[in-house]
Amino acid sequence: MIEYLKIYLGDHAALMTAELELIARCRNSNKEGDTLPDLPRFLEQLASEVKNQKQTLLDLLSDMGGNRPVSKEMAGWVMEKLGRLKMNGEWTKYSDLSRVVELEAMLMASQSRVLLWETLVELDVRGETRRLSEAFVDRAKAHADRLRIFYQEATGVAFRESELPHRVKIPVQAD
Repeated sequence: MIEYLKIYLGDHAALMTAELELIARCRNSNKEGDTLPDLPRFLEQLASEVKNQKQTLLDLLSDMGGNRPVSKEMAGWVMEKLGRLKMNGEWTKYSDLSRVVELEAMLMASQSRVLLWETLVELDVRGETRRLSEAFVDRAKAHADRLRIFYQEATGVAFRESELPHRVKIPVQAD
């Protein structure tokens, strides 16, 4: 149903709004020369790409007769701001755990974009939209791969002095 697709696209526009805000927050908290020196440059590129994908999504929505989902975009913006209230071990400054949580959220957002564009390819859209959707699938996968590397580096920094117990009891459910 076309109405469901318009709702779906609007939901993804809202997610991209939150993603862009999160990218900006993380970029502003991580300067070149900091713990992950390549992260700020990557985040600049990622923001540009997500803006491009979001605009393409909004253009597609408009071409389908849908309206820009302003209220959903505002909700995405607000949700990202509320996420800043989560304490990450520090009261007044950015922590290594903050970076881990932000990268994890960006990784989930990039995977969401993969699914969005794969869905449009599967719907057998034609022409320019299909070409862009296929390209965006590849780019979003590349973003996820790169974010995973930064995430692994960030967890190494945040948890480097953590010691897990040698014996962890994992409940096993009998079949």
